[in-house]
Amino acid sequence: MEGEISMRKHGIALAACLFLLGGLASQAGAQKTTFLLDWIIYGKHAPFFVAKDMGFYKKYGIDVTYKRGFGSGRTIKDIASGVGDIGFADAGSLVNGRANSNLKVTMVAMGHAKTIMIAAFLKKKGYKTPKDMGGAIIGAPIGNAVRVVWPAFAEANKISKVKWVDMGYGSVLPSLLTGKTDVALWFATELPTALPKASKRGLEIDYFNYGKWGVNIYNNGVIVRDPDMEKRAKFIKNTVRALMEAFAWSTIHVDDAIKNFLKYAPAMSEPIIREHFAIMLEYLWDDGTRRHGLGYMDHAKMDKTVETLTTLSKLKRRIPTNNLYTNRFLPQWESIKAKLGDKVR
Repeated sequence: MEGEISMRKHGIALAACLFLLGGLASQAGAQKTTFLLDWIIYGKHAPFFVAKDMGFYKKYGIDVTYKRGFGSGRTIKDIASGVGDIGFADAGSLVNGRANSNLKVTMVAMGHAKTIMIAAFLKKKGYKTPKDMGGAIIGAPIGNAVRVVWPAFAEANKISKVKWVDMGYGSVLPSLLTGKTDVALWFATELPTALPKASKRGLEIDYFNYGKWGVNIYNNGVIVRDPDMEKRAKFIKNTVRALMEAFAWSTIHVDDAIKNFLKYAPAMSEPIIREHFAIMLEYLWDDGTRRHGLGYMDHAKMDKTVETLTTLSKLKRRIPTNNLYTNRFLPQWESIKAKLGDKVR
């Protein structure tokens, strides 16, 4: 058995080998980095840990420590104030933070290229369109990305005033299932956990995807402080490259990516993590990333993201779209595809 485990570990390492040729940087001299995630660690984050555990960061001389997030709004503020070096947060919250609080943070790679935000509810509520949620009681953490973008969703669908109940993440689903709240605001990656728990109570969950109901915007991506784009350009470029290589590798080596991640989420079952991961893969790709590679942000789509949120959320000002994002730190996608072969999209 011990030999089998050893062989399995070696097999996973060999699967990443092609990317790591060219010499690994000495970990003793690696640049220590704090990476702030958007939320608690769960299945959609598996590729981040591939980057950490399978040598992608090490190849570029980076030693990353991940810290869980408390909502994209908080992550953006913490990156702006220097609590972390690099982060993963929602574009809608970033537009809000730059427009209303002048936070000097920029997105340097896209993760969720399609809108992953949903408003979930018990099917017995009978909501046929989002407008039917007028007057609903909504439970959500302060700073939750889906809550931050809610004003745009509500305006697009003429949803009348709702009642907010501030609560921690762990209370959102129980409150929905027991009828204390009417609506839960999530990313679609919450559904694999929520649906079985509802089913055990004889309940069904339905939802409206923001993107299909008037708010088709970019979602989560990699963010950095504005001054660092000049002061630490090489560090940002290397970190983004390592991440994009790890994400691309993970789209092919799904089993290995998931098995590597299991130790970071011991309370989650492997089937649930697989469902999280499958949803994440679906939202990685849009027309822009298919043409130009993972992480790519299309200017017209980003401009629409800014315009939609500025208008529907009634932000203080309309920030210049070019101030929100840049593709200049992205790696050459063809070089990544050349190493992965035809298996990557």
